[in-house]
Amino acid sequence: MCYIKYMENKKLNILKIISTIICAVLAFGALVFVLLKGDIKYHILTIISVGICFLFSLLFLRLTAKTILLTTALAANTLAMAFAIFDPTILNGLLDTSLLLAMEACFVVYTLWIIKGVGMRIISLAVRVGLCMLAYFVLPNYAALTTKDILTIFLMINQVVTIAILALNFKREWLTLLGVIVLFVSTLFAWLASGGIDIFGTTGQFIEFLFRQDWEYIFRVPALFVIALSSVWIKNKQN
Repeated sequence: MCYIKYMENKKLNILKIISTIICAVLAFGALVFVLLKGDIKYHILTIISVGICFLFSLLFLRLTAKTILLTTALAANTLAMAFAIFDPTILNGLLDTSLLLAMEACFVVYTLWIIKGVGMRIISLAVRVGLCMLAYFVLPNYAALTTKDILTIFLMINQVVTIAILALNFKREWLTLLGVIVLFVSTLFAWLASGGIDIFGTTGQFIEFLFRQDWEYIFRVPALFVIALSSVWIKNKQN
C-alpha cells in the first residue's frame, strides 16, 4: 500500500514538474512577446499570461484552505486584469480595483488561517482596519484623492500587513511571501502610473519612464505565477 501511494505521488510530482515548465514557458513567453511589441497594456496576450497562472493553480486544486483561497485570489485577479485591459472605463475603473480588493480578501482569510490563536487573529484584523481608517481620515488632508485612490491605498495597506504575517511564517510560507511582495510592487506601480505620482508633484522623463503603466504587468505576471506555484506545490503535511 505504501509503495502504491509512493508511486502515485511520484507520478503526480512528475506531472506537476511538466505542467510547471509548460505554464512558465507560455506565461512568460506571452509576456516577453508583448513587451517586444510595446503594447503590453492592451494586448490580448497580457490577459492570457495572467489567465495561465490561474489555470495552472486550478489544474491542481485540492480541498485545502491554501489551494482554494489562493486559486480564488488568482481568479479575482484575472477578472480584474481583464476589465482593466479591455474596458478600463467601466464604473470609472472601480470594478477592477474592487476585484483586486476581493483578491486581497482571500489573502486576509488565508493569514487568519495560518495565525495561531483567536487573540492574534483579532489583533491582525484590528491592525488592518486601524491603518485603513487612519489613511482614510489623514491622507485627504494632504492630497486630493479619488475613490479609486483610496481603495487602492486600502489594498496596498492590507498587502503590507499580509507580507508581515507571511514573513513571520517564513519557513512555511516563503514562496507565497515572495509572490505577494512582487504583487505589492505591481500594485504600487499601477497606482503611481494611473495618477498617484501626481499627488507628489514630481515630474521629469525619468519619472515618466519609472512609473509607466507597463511595469504593473511586468511585475504582476511573475507574482501571480509564484503564487500559483505556492498553491500547486503545497507540502502534504500542510493539507
